[in-house]
Amino acid sequence: MDLKNILRSTNKKIAFLIGLILLVAGGITLFQLPPSQDAPTASTIQPVKSSSQLTPSQLDAKINTLQERLKNNPNDLQAYRRLANTYIKKAHKIEDPTYLGKAEALLNKTMAIQSDDVEAMGLMGEICLARHQFRDALVWGERAKTLAPSSAYVYGIITDAHIELGNYEQAVESLQRMVDLRPDLSSYSRVSYVRELMGDVEGAIEAMNMAINAGRRGAEERAWCRAQLGHLYFNQGKLELADAEYRKALIEFPDYVHALAGRADVYTAQQNFPDAISIYKRISEALPLPGYAIALGDLYLISGEASNADQQYTRVRAMTEHLEEYGVNTDMELAIFNAERDQNLTDALQRAHQAFEVRPSIYAADTLAWTLYKTGKYTEAYEMSRQALRLGTQDARLFFHTGMISKQLGKKKEARIHLEKALELNPHFSRLYADEAVRALQELHNNTSPKMAQQSVATE
Repeated sequence: MDLKNILRSTNKKIAFLIGLILLVAGGITLFQLPPSQDAPTASTIQPVKSSSQLTPSQLDAKINTLQERLKNNPNDLQAYRRLANTYIKKAHKIEDPTYLGKAEALLNKTMAIQSDDVEAMGLMGEICLARHQFRDALVWGERAKTLAPSSAYVYGIITDAHIELGNYEQAVESLQRMVDLRPDLSSYSRVSYVRELMGDVEGAIEAMNMAINAGRRGAEERAWCRAQLGHLYFNQGKLELADAEYRKALIEFPDYVHALAGRADVYTAQQNFPDAISIYKRISEALPLPGYAIALGDLYLISGEASNADQQYTRVRAMTEHLEEYGVNTDMELAIFNAERDQNLTDALQRAHQAFEVRPSIYAADTLAWTLYKTGKYTEAYEMSRQALRLGTQDARLFFHTGMISKQLGKKKEARIHLEKALELNPHFSRLYADEAVRALQELHNNTSPKMAQQSVATE
């Protein structure tokens, strides 16, 4: 397949985790759990270790070696860069933002010695992306591009920043340049995400398969792409295909946490809550990511274990406070978390506004739309929901939110169209709201007269 054109001829109109952001330079958030019966393994496959696959203890050993090297030569720029890069990998490995601050301090020393250090600028861009400081990441990326216009790595940083800032035309342009310079797993996976955003799901699947084929068997980066391919299938309601990809990832990279989470989501969709809870308990205990604590809390909630759900939601708030303390912007994530659970809505609305101001992507628009809806500001919510849909992204959550907002405003036909679209795309799009979508759609059908229903069908 020729990826000379990022957007395929069938979908060229320009009108997103953060997972792709951390793909820059192989800095994906990666983690392995102890073996268990939950994940299939294959003893014939031996994972090939790369720098991003080092265990926390191996990273610590590398850190100690580089620190000793710097003690002996305080002006060793290569050691500064390598140590900073290792700190960034450690931050992603154990989800500890304190290591981002350590890396930043080293890079500032590096650039004080050599102001035009492109690699240091790129690593600063990575730190900003990890902190959700996307405008700063773009600045670092553009500075590095001026000095190294043929660096595919730099274009990856620029692309990720543009996507989160809602600059989709610029993201496509920079990504095209990245693909031209280095067609590989990192660039192909970004192509997949951009195509998904533009509503070209088949093209997204195609590009993600190319990313997998470009990766090394047994490598974590390839396992990440397998999990993302599973998510693409899951988001289209294709549970068997999704589960097959999660299983493949686990065979190649045993106990890979993001593939395990995908399998738990399949169990959830099948209403096998005990097995889903079992997997998410292991994940959440081992990897302190808010998203996984939220998933576990939701599963407890729908299983009637309210106190256990509250414990997980309390963990979420503690995790996000820790992230914010060390410079990570969590406004968008906390806003949607609170809005979906009808709690702290005043704070949620303020955070949603702030998030959209600093990163006006379609998902920030959707977060603001849903938070406005939850606080009774339906007209404003409707306008924001239209912005969230502007790319044609085939995401059931976007259609559900727009449908519920339209229903509240009395736009019954529009509400029905969007809710039907959400359930058609993926009837398992949400642990908390999929059943509400069904009820709302049934209510709309019940309130539509036969004559109106005939007119609706005739005009669609």
